[in-house]
Amino acid sequence: MWRANIFRSSIIGIINTLSNEINLGGIIEEESVKKLEEQIFPVIFKRDLISAFNNALNTECGFLKEGKWEEWRESKNLIQECISFAFKKYPEISIKFCLGDQFRPFLIIPHGTKYNSFVEFRDTKSGTTSQRIRPDEKKGWEDLYQPNKNDDENNIKIVSFNFKEGKNLNKIANDDYHEIINVLANRAAIYLYETKITTGEGEKTINNFLDWIYEKKWK
Repeated sequence: MWRANIFRSSIIGIINTLSNEINLGGIIEEESVKKLEEQIFPVIFKRDLISAFNNALNTECGFLKEGKWEEWRESKNLIQECISFAFKKYPEISIKFCLGDQFRPFLIIPHGTKYNSFVEFRDTKSGTTSQRIRPDEKKGWEDLYQPNKNDDENNIKIVSFNFKEGKNLNKIANDDYHEIINVLANRAAIYLYETKITTGEGEKTINNFLDWIYEKKWK
């Protein structure tokens, strides 16, 4: 972003010079422009991030609906800021990418008798995780901030951030945030397509797992 800062300074300098030459009066204060950019950046970053996730997860043609930002109440005392993707065939089921000290994706199955077929697969280690489907025990929950073995070309660690509190957004703005967005979206796609859930009939990808459950239920 330092190049953008130089570019901004150059443009403001040119405008102020021209304004002075033709006697328009007044000048543009660089600090005012910088402050405005800081206010606008979270909106731009949030928009670009969800757009990149939609593209990487192929929501236009794939099995997920377009993502949406939401504050998800996982339990009485736990509200998570996340990007949520509902399944087209199973709209009450979703994959949620939750922001925090980690950026973790969860396969979320609601409660209720309608979803009794999922009981044995729920992550019930604590009361707050009973909507989550149990992950591969060897891998655990992924953290998109961290590189993984399938992500060697983007072997970078990303600083944690959120929009609700504005955590580390200034730092993100001063890095190459386009690269950060692309890396996170790529890691999200790796999670979606390569994560397996262990069943009594072998390991299944997330989408195949849901189809398997419902085929089993209605046979």
